[in-house]
Amino acid sequence: MCQSSCLQFCYKDAEGCGPHTSAWGGACQTGKRQSPINLPLVGSLSSPTIKLNLENYKANSFRLQNNGHSIAVDFVGQGGPSAAPRNFPDPINRQISRDYVFSGAHFHWGPSNLNGSEHCIAGVCAQMELHLVHYGAQYESQADAVASGNQALAVVGVLLAKSGMTSMLTATGVKSDALAPIVRNLHKVEEPDHTKFETIKEPLDFTSLLRDTGIIRLPAQVYTYKGSLTTPGCNEQVNWYVMRRPALTSYTDVENFRDSPKTEEGQHLEDNHRPLQPLNGREVKLSVVFCYNDEEGCGPRTSAWGGACQTGTRQSPINLPLVGSLSSPTIKLNLNNYKADSFRLQNNGHSIAVDFVGQGGPSAAPRAFPDPIDHSIVRDYVFSGAHFHWGPSNVNGSEHCIAGVCGQMELHLVHYQAKYNSQADAVASGDPEALAVMGVVIHKSGIVSVLTKTGVKSDALAPIVRNLHQVEEPDHHSFVIVNEPLDFTSLLKDTGLVRLPAQVYTYKGSLTTPGCNEQVNWYVLRRPALTTNADVENFRDTPKTEEGKHLEDNHRPLQPLNGREVKLSVVV
Repeated sequence: MCQSSCLQFCYKDAEGCGPHTSAWGGACQTGKRQSPINLPLVGSLSSPTIKLNLENYKANSFRLQNNGHSIAVDFVGQGGPSAAPRNFPDPINRQISRDYVFSGAHFHWGPSNLNGSEHCIAGVCAQMELHLVHYGAQYESQADAVASGNQALAVVGVLLAKSGMTSMLTATGVKSDALAPIVRNLHKVEEPDHTKFETIKEPLDFTSLLRDTGIIRLPAQVYTYKGSLTTPGCNEQVNWYVMRRPALTSYTDVENFRDSPKTEEGQHLEDNHRPLQPLNGREVKLSVVFCYNDEEGCGPRTSAWGGACQTGTRQSPINLPLVGSLSSPTIKLNLNNYKADSFRLQNNGHSIAVDFVGQGGPSAAPRAFPDPIDHSIVRDYVFSGAHFHWGPSNVNGSEHCIAGVCGQMELHLVHYQAKYNSQADAVASGDPEALAVMGVVIHKSGIVSVLTKTGVKSDALAPIVRNLHQVEEPDHHSFVIVNEPLDFTSLLKDTGLVRLPAQVYTYKGSLTTPGCNEQVNWYVLRRPALTTNADVENFRDTPKTEEGKHLEDNHRPLQPLNGREVKLSVVV
């Protein structure tokens, strides 16, 4: 991230070329949006989600260089997906996005375990930091981009912690071997030479460093802010995207970076990180990285949906069988009192959410849920809130399908075990029975099938639809209070002319958003509810994403059953 004019610098002021000397002049001393910074633990939550392509930082071979102040890597000549332009939303205004091309990577580290990363999070620093550098796709090269004086660069930062150095940032992550091909070949670039690279004919893949490896497998989160290069001349032309949770690497990897490369003076290159810079009032956003479109690099089949989303064996949603297991023909399930005199409404960037916080009454009382498989085991759960999934057309939109027939929408009524203080506490516990979710597939009136009979349209969604305009823009931080009654109960009743008793599919599954935690007992009603064409269209057309587009598709694809039992029972 330094051009040829700034090769003569170091990181020690005592040597006359450090960060507080004239070797780091110009913007390094006078700039107002310098990097790195101490990132806040929470950050601004007004932008809850971000579409960020974290895929394909890999190649079958790579070039390695010791340029005298860092170890640099690039994939020049490799082509393939890593060379394709990728879209980065603006760090602050997500409705603006720009295409960038991956230029290369380099590392920063320190002489001890106390620091070494350039960015820190709430004062906690890691031992190393990886920078994946990109330049604006309209330019011929990184040098041309910087010379333009524009917002030329996008840098993805990944803090690297030594395995065993755990903190609130790393959870108990699993060590990544991504750096092994580099470490194995550091001896080839022991001596500095900024004019040439060594070609290494081994595969290299940085992608795994961008995934959370904690036990809970949380979705990827990223801090975004506007900053600068971290080497002279500290050009304030960088959009920063720093991963929230550090990757873990081995003790040996870190020591090799400290001990193998040398400086021009023949000393170990053991400290090459710039000190933290003032924030100067800049906004820092913290967002969850995911979307529903694989082509945007953050969809269900990408690393943004990592961890259990890719490796789990009891994932949701599933294609429910028409008949199911009838070994438990009845189930005691309370389908009443999902109602309140007023409600809170939110567009969180990936769904429309509703809750009854502060309403009290029957909806707040614990309710008993029999185990999905062994109905003789009963647990108490508390209603937490509801949210919706939908699609862009009448072909699909619901998350669960029944014998291959999908609805246009799906309502999820989410509950957490009563022994926990909140839904977040329940999930954090790791308890496989932490959540109970009631799923209601919703069809547009007029879309009839063997599943809906000839049902009567429900008006239950009308209070929500009337107020969707109030949450057109996404905001994870706040709800809009709607002073109208809301009652989901009618959606849970059969509206067919024959008025059959309610039936419910039950099975053990997962969350349907990252990190896809396998902690959900599912209760999906057999017969879909009916709503109006206008209701469905309002969900497709009114809420917007961070990018200012319609939030018109937010359902996860069907997942393998993997031999799980699914029961179909009559509700009594």
